[in-house]
Amino acid sequence: MSTASLSAAAAATAAPPAPLPVPPPPAGSASAEVPVQQASRPIVVGSCAYWRGKEAEESKSHEWTVYVRAASPDEDPGLFIKRVVFQLHPTITPSTRTVEAPPFE
Repeated sequence: MSTASLSAAAAATAAPPAPLPVPPPPAGSASAEVPVQQASRPIVVGSCAYWRGKEAEESKSHEWTVYVRAASPDEDPGLFIKRVVFQLHPTITPSTRTVEAPPFE
């Protein structure tokens, strides 16, 4: 076998080169990965309704409040809640309400 034949045979059976490693993105770039931190806090989700009395219109007979609160009264929910989006009944205008600061009511 000639030298040319050996070289061709060796090239045909040789393993492909390993892929080059991907370099990390530069520090401070938008594509840099940020470690994810998770925490859990108990919250209270509820609503209160109060009858406005006999003099109130039939369609507005109750004062109604929906809320999201921290489970502990000593804890500020604004430290771990960024915003609350309430989806109300479609007959209430506006039916989607966003609250971005405590109290989340």
